Amino acid sequence: MKTLSVRHTDINFSAIGYGCMNLANTWDSSPLQKQDFLNAESRVFTALDSGITLFDHADIYMFGKSEEVFSAVWEKRSSLRSQIILQRKCGIQFDNDPHAGDPKRYDFSYLHIMQSVERSLKRLKTDYLDILIFHRPDALTEKEEFARACNELFLDGKVNYFGLSNVSASQFDLFQSWTDEKFIINQLQLSLAHHQLITDGLVVNLEAFSGLSDTLNYCQQHNILIQAWAPTAGGFFSKPLFEIPENKRHFVDIVQKMAWNRGVAAEVIALAWLLKHPALIQPIIGTTNLDRIKESVTAADFYMSREEWYSLSTAAIGELP
Repeated sequence: MKTLSVRHTDINFSAIGYGCMNLANTWDSSPLQKQDFLNAESRVFTALDSGITLFDHADIYMFGKSEEVFSAVWEKRSSLRSQIILQRKCGIQFDNDPHAGDPKRYDFSYLHIMQSVERSLKRLKTDYLDILIFHRPDALTEKEEFARACNELFLDGKVNYFGLSNVSASQFDLFQSWTDEKFIINQLQLSLAHHQLITDGLVVNLEAFSGLSDTLNYCQQHNILIQAWAPTAGGFFSKPLFEIPENKRHFVDIVQKMAWNRGVAAEVIALAWLLKHPALIQPIIGTTNLDRIKESVTAADFYMSREEWYSLSTAAIGELP
């Protein structure tokens, strides 16, 4: 699989990453079962054997259980840690955590960041994270606390690189201005079904223009890796047309016909559309289906023509001006 080079790093990112949210099965504190470990092992090894080297976690995924089952993989392949890029996110707290009645909230305080990282290192059975990403922007962030956490984690060797998630260009600039540690990633929802970050740039000077493309342009200008979460929109483009909302059927039909004509799965077309863009975009797939993992990674070497890319973009927005 081809790799991506990102500023301020010596990391070669696989063109496609794997999202580990669904490695465990339940969003609660129930104990893990033997089958959870077997399922996680098969998914991780399938991703690895397909050329994926980046694995994306978050402290909240399945209440930490996704990190626990992932760590069991170390015991199966002792050299694995040095071969992968281990990335995790922090900064979201669920409602009723830790006290009944507490609201869902975002927390970039020094205490929360440090405690969250320590818990994840313990669950993952590792001494360091390759990348720590801050999950959703906390409006109450104290810049001194935030900078202190980033600096200490880096100097202590617990985090090598940092990134942000779900932030605009101006927010990225703001957080970066508070610390000397370089942010190398912006993780954003981006797919053919959620395409405005890209297609907004095609309708400048029209009523449909929202300015969302400024975030994409900023990342491209500064060589910041855009990690696209939900890049296949949960299998949206593989569904039977009768299950698709009527106003989206023509769009999905175009994707499916292109996939049929090219002899690939619809997910490959959706991923190739992202990878065709000259910005650094790394789709983070999250399927638990082993065959779909294998199919999806073929998008990294799939050739999509300019004409095909624009036909999909036109179908996504309705028509070009």
